[in-house]
Amino acid sequence: MLPHSWESIVRFKPREFDDPRFPGSGVYIDARLVLLLDKLAITTNYRIIMHRQSGGCVDMRGDHGHSRFSYHRYDMGCKAGDFHMLDEHYRPLTINLRHQFNLVCQVGFPCVIVYPWWNNPGFHVDVRPFDRANYMHSPGFQTYNPLFP
Repeated sequence: MLPHSWESIVRFKPREFDDPRFPGSGVYIDARLVLLLDKLAITTNYRIIMHRQSGGCVDMRGDHGHSRFSYHRYDMGCKAGDFHMLDEHYRPLTINLRHQFNLVCQVGFPCVIVYPWWNNPGFHVDVRPFDRANYMHSPGFQTYNPLFP
């Protein structure tokens, strides 16, 4: 994302997308992804907590366990982010994960994966081409079920 593009972003800073092994790498995150995440944070008034420490945003070298064609990877355009949501006081949400999923989908991400088994249940979103749109549920590690067959 270009430096001047961050001026229009209300709820995020580039460092929130950093690969933990490469401080400053958050600037490579895809602009459309950040715009959609910002829209989600603004419209819901929830705190979007990016999972950057586990490589859930920019993955500079592809060494955070992502597949070769993961949209997290630098060589794939840094078009993905993993996160969970908290309320405006940084407390867990009182709405269930299904309701959260609906809110995330309404923003317009072409890919949403629900991870109920994470320490903080949350989501993977990416801005892949719409002709490859995908909505899935992950009941466990490296297990994925399509929400729409």
